Amino acid sequence: MWLRKAATKRSHVERLCTSHPTLLAPLSQTHLKPRRLIASMTDPPNDPKRRTIPTPSPPTTTLLPLLDLEQSSSTLRKALNETRTARISLPNIRKILIVTRPHFELESLTVEIAEFLAHRGVHVVIGRDIAFQGSHKTPGSITHWDGVDQNIDLVITLGGDGTVLYTSSLFQNRVPPIVPFHLGSLGFLTVFEKSTYPSVLSDILDGKPQHMNLRTRLQAEIYQKSPSSKSGLGDLVFSRKVLNEVVVDRGVNSTMVNLDLFGDGHHITSILADGLVVATPTGSTAYSLSAGGPLVHPSKSSVIVTPICPHALTARPMILPSSIDLQLSLSTDARGSAWVSFDGRDRFELDEGSSVLIRAAVHSPFPSICRETSSKDWFQSLVSSLGWNVRAKQKRRPATTTGSSSKL
Repeated sequence: MWLRKAATKRSHVERLCTSHPTLLAPLSQTHLKPRRLIASMTDPPNDPKRRTIPTPSPPTTTLLPLLDLEQSSSTLRKALNETRTARISLPNIRKILIVTRPHFELESLTVEIAEFLAHRGVHVVIGRDIAFQGSHKTPGSITHWDGVDQNIDLVITLGGDGTVLYTSSLFQNRVPPIVPFHLGSLGFLTVFEKSTYPSVLSDILDGKPQHMNLRTRLQAEIYQKSPSSKSGLGDLVFSRKVLNEVVVDRGVNSTMVNLDLFGDGHHITSILADGLVVATPTGSTAYSLSAGGPLVHPSKSSVIVTPICPHALTARPMILPSSIDLQLSLSTDARGSAWVSFDGRDRFELDEGSSVLIRAAVHSPFPSICRETSSKDWFQSLVSSLGWNVRAKQKRRPATTTGSSSKL
């Protein structure tokens, strides 16, 4: 197992969480072909403040003595802290996928890294758009990616943050460890310089322990009501795991969207805005930040809800626990449709009768290898990529002459 050392600590966490079904809600693995959502006019309009929409798996209540709850909470926090600071060894790496940023003349670098790995006896998989003749005799082999998860042990990304997000979309179940090399324009998630690839990859192949950041992903599902729907949400028409955010916005409409926000099946509020961003801690430095959202450490287990240009100035961003099930749908008095996108991809139009269910994908994190530690990499990226709190240094107060004193 590529997470042997962390698995022992995380298994204890999961044993604690199994007594609390709200922490480990079952996730749907259904992936259907995208289609435009058609409005269902069979449902009578209701007051959005009074109606509740059931979730597919409503949480159950577990009664625990206070002392047991305090001990379980303390043990859980300790196990999570140990997992966050643990170093992971990746033995028996046999197959590596290289994901290259397209159309940026990275073909030669991709082939160079592929040959380097093949000489180490590794089976390397590259994109179909990368020309490779395979004339060199190496202990390993180099083949082209056919779009199917082939038991990949490690993924190398050559590009920017967009390449990392694209890699996340390729693996909707288990995600192999990611080694991101910076070849893009921003590079918040890509912490390794391309010139360091021989030493970085050699250390990994030699089994040297590595710091790893298990980034939370979101499980997003689109439901559409129809006369034949058997559940209160409707029929599942699309499912996707995202690393950054799910965005519901007004699209091409000139009017604001009117959205009902539900948490664990209960109506929280109706938001009139240009849109709403539901982000992971990783996505807190992306679209959510531009919309006024907070900076959240990637190891924090949470979900960020950030309105986009809300009509009410009191509609401020919220940091919610990752155990909550969020649901977004059009209000009954909405003047137009809305559009939803997943990490900037797979865009759908939402009409009346459709809704989006969002929750943490607790069984499918995104493991990213750190250059130093998760905290050091994150704070350094805040400064280098976003210029966080960068300003001219304040000048020192001039020295006063001997014997002089200031009067108040």
